[in-house]
Amino acid sequence: MQFSDALQRDITATVRFALAEDNGSGDITAQLIPANHTATARIITRETAVICGVNWVNEVFQ
Repeated sequence: MQFSDALQRDITATVRFALAEDNGSGDITAQLIPANHTATARIITRETAVICGVNWVNEVFQ
């Protein structure tokens, strides 16, 4: 799905804010994967599903 430039900027800004909040507070989950490592994930559902927020998830992993 394509978003307007303004919405894409908002997505980028909210993700940056959330990541900075986690890193700044010493959130233990932010330390699970060292910065020099790569992680992958897979979402598996047992039934047909509609996944909301995919653009935010993609932005996190950019």
